Amino acid sequence: MDVMEKVDRQYAKGLTLLRIEKQTRHYVDGGQTVEFPVLWIKMMHNNGSFNWVTIGGDGQIIEFEREVRWDYMMSRRQTEMWYYDDWVLARTGEGPQLLPPAALA
Repeated sequence: MDVMEKVDRQYAKGLTLLRIEKQTRHYVDGGQTVEFPVLWIKMMHNNGSFNWVTIGGDGQIIEFEREVRWDYMMSRRQTEMWYYDDWVLARTGEGPQLLPPAALA
């Protein structure tokens, strides 16, 4: 939660740690898939939003999201996913709508 405090100390006061998971991320480099381990830290804010930080092996921040909302009735994310290529393609009509739990495009 130190990361969140550095970004916005006042906002961080409303966060509660939910869980920490060891996960794997990947990217494609020259046609080869490269995987690497990360630490995923999920928090909930007292305003009802979810927040998370993903940290790489060298302590570098890989992902950072705050104020993510969940649509419980639809069992999917409510917040737009501009960082996710497939969601952007669906949003612009160049790809199919993503299945839950992804947000509707």
